[in-house]
Amino acid sequence: MSVQHLRSCITAALEQRFADIPVISSDDPPQTPGFRLFLVSAAYDRQREDRYAAVYRFGIRYEGVPVSEAEVMADALRDALTLVQGDGVSYRSVRQTWTAGAAGEADLFTAEYSLYLQSERPEAVTMGQFTEEGRLK
Repeated sequence: MSVQHLRSCITAALEQRFADIPVISSDDPPQTPGFRLFLVSAAYDRQREDRYAAVYRFGIRYEGVPVSEAEVMADALRDALTLVQGDGVSYRSVRQTWTAGAAGEADLFTAEYSLYLQSERPEAVTMGQFTEEGRLK
């Protein structure tokens, strides 16, 4: 599964739980209060030759509202993003944090999702068969 698939699952969970709050996708300042979703970090730990443990940390900022209203949103975001689903695949959050925003920035809610990735193995080169013909005189 790709990062984009996980992002779309998170977006769908936000839109389902908070139907009246839009998810802002562009870098433009919000015209109305809304969620800004972005990938904060991605870490890949190699488990074996073709398998990786990936941890994706997504950040959500509730922009365009007073700080007191954004703080109340922490528990609602936790509930909404604990388990996200899409196309028959479920992702469970392994860690969630709420951090106060710096001057001029909205508070930051982060949700981390851990999953295993299987990379494609290149087709194995097998040993060819050599046939030798011999003739006796």
